[in-house]
Amino acid sequence: MNIFSTFETPEFFISKFNLYQSQSLYLSEILMSASVILSLLSNLKIKKVSIYIHLIVIFNPYITIYQKILSIIIIEVLTFNNFKLIYKGLKHGVFINLLIGTVQVIKQNKIGLTKIGESNLDKKISQIAKFKLFNTDLIRAYGLTPHPNILAFLSIINPYQNSKIQNLVNFITLSGSSTLSKYIKDVKNKNYITTSLIILTIIILIKGDNSINNRVNEVFTTNSHNNFQPKHNIFLDSIQHFNFPLLLGFTLLIYKNFTKLIFLLPIMLLDHLIISNYSCFITFIIYSTQVDKSIKFE
Repeated sequence: MNIFSTFETPEFFISKFNLYQSQSLYLSEILMSASVILSLLSNLKIKKVSIYIHLIVIFNPYITIYQKILSIIIIEVLTFNNFKLIYKGLKHGVFINLLIGTVQVIKQNKIGLTKIGESNLDKKISQIAKFKLFNTDLIRAYGLTPHPNILAFLSIINPYQNSKIQNLVNFITLSGSSTLSKYIKDVKNKNYITTSLIILTIIILIKGDNSINNRVNEVFTTNSHNNFQPKHNIFLDSIQHFNFPLLLGFTLLIYKNFTKLIFLLPIMLLDHLIISNYSCFITFIIYSTQVDKSIKFE
């Protein structure tokens, strides 16, 4: 849920504070901290985690010091059973958000859950994710997350998430990068003609050339909303800000675990949510830790 309190005054942009430069404490972080404390009380066993995963955590410029410390403790201390519990909770959370997001798409408005994190889904707000269909602006599904692509990512990264649910989430969020990632996963299993390919085709047809051109522009030339957001490519963003330790961390992680992480490349190359949103970031770090340690998902 997108519930947080801001404890440092951030910049403002078009009457909306710059989330990527703010210092905030999310409810999910408090719950994760409680999980870490309970784990420490029950069993303290430090794991040896690869240095490049530490580089990604330490040099991510879009998370707070508290989030960095929490991330390091989570990957060093929590056991595989803890991770499974997080994934299962995430699975139920994605399903609930799928239901909420579906109602949002049908209603084309918020459904009155702002007190538990629902965004103000007003079509007049320029930063709300929407698309044009027959010259009419239509809102994409948010659920209780800050952006539709975040909901789609939290679904695709979960090894315990049902494939049909992933496709449904991708469809109502119209997340092209996550749908492409899902198709890569399907192709790896030699399923070339899949539901994800059909959904990807529909998304491309609905969004049209203008949306695709805008994303290409965001990736290679200027950032969205006059530098209000990070560049929509985590590798180019690192290069742009001379953040070579972060670039090295991601490069080594992908190189060492290419076959297991290749499906996430479209999201890394077309979006910034893996580094800019903490829920996405910590889920990615947990997943990468397990992949790097060759822990099989049951």
